[in-house]
Amino acid sequence: MPQQEHSAGASGCRSPRGLRGRLRGSASGVCGVVLLTLLPACGGGRGPERSAAEALALRNQGLALLESDRIVEAGRALEAAARGAPNDGVTAAALGRVRAALGDLDGARAAFQLARGLGALDPALLAEAGFVEEQLGDREEALALYRAALAEDPAHAPAHLRLAQLHDRMGEPEAAAEALARFEHWTALAAARAAAVAALAAAPDDLVLGLRAAEAEAALGEHAAALARCEGLLERDPGNVDTLRLAGRAAAAIGDFHAAEQRLGAAALRSPRDGELRIEHAEVLVALGERERALASAIEARDRGASAYQVGCIARAVGDADGALRWFDEHLAAEPEDLDVRLAKAELLIAAARYDEAAALYREVLARDPEHDGARGSLAYVERLQRSTPR
Repeated sequence: MPQQEHSAGASGCRSPRGLRGRLRGSASGVCGVVLLTLLPACGGGRGPERSAAEALALRNQGLALLESDRIVEAGRALEAAARGAPNDGVTAAALGRVRAALGDLDGARAAFQLARGLGALDPALLAEAGFVEEQLGDREEALALYRAALAEDPAHAPAHLRLAQLHDRMGEPEAAAEALARFEHWTALAAARAAAVAALAAAPDDLVLGLRAAEAEAALGEHAAALARCEGLLERDPGNVDTLRLAGRAAAAIGDFHAAEQRLGAAALRSPRDGELRIEHAEVLVALGERERALASAIEARDRGASAYQVGCIARAVGDADGALRWFDEHLAAEPEDLDVRLAKAELLIAAARYDEAAALYREVLARDPEHDGARGSLAYVERLQRSTPR
């Protein structure tokens, strides 16, 4: 899902203590440090010749013990599992958690590095590995790991919180505030999802509550779950436009564009004056390679309230550059201060080798926003093209 920017007050969870106070107040550890004795060597068993089935059983036992905070016992089971299955990333990751909990940060780092090398890229693992790196003094690696966790799952709230705390410690208050706002946003969405699911459990036949739960799942990026819930709702209420629309969006998010086209198309037929819905339908048609239908749907959307810019984006996506330029011009005639559309138009002009016109557009953007780095860099690129192009 594309990652969106959210206002700092999106969740309504702000406390009056200020940024630093809120960061410290939220500092429940991703992997708390418990100073115990280092793991003793695990005795018993058959050592290297332990079977794969035994290793799996020991791993599961160790994970259960770890969840129960029985750290030393978990470590013994996991060490034994690792001897039987040394290339198991899940076991290596769990051992990293054990070693971090025991204060063996170097051992935790080695275990987490092994787990990542074995393909274990769970966002919780990456966030915990980042916290270990932070404790060991490697802030840049910690930042990289927190960001990797969020690339895997933008909704992983602990990574947002760790990132906010690290930026705060590094004296970067703006970055800390942005990360904290994202933490609060995703935490609020998770709470909304939990509340919706709980309400639905009390009234399982309530279609409105069912849709609310599906919307909460989709907002958290749980698109497959949202789609499955929508399909269940449509069995009981097949013509519900809101459910059809959400099902179409969820299907598109997981790459099932045929299902998305069916659901969005059905929603558009039931809501013929909704221009935004027709634009969504056109975007799915583009993904399916149905260019003529996509453009026709977009043009119909224009008559139903969609913007000329949205139609131009569909025209650009289906390869109609001239049509896209006309729609962008129509949009700019109505909204001349829209710099993003000027930049989009300039890209089309560059592709058409119309460098002088593109350069003029970038200069217009810079006249309105002299600090626009993207326009400045693009203008320099176009000027190089102008100099290298025979007149």
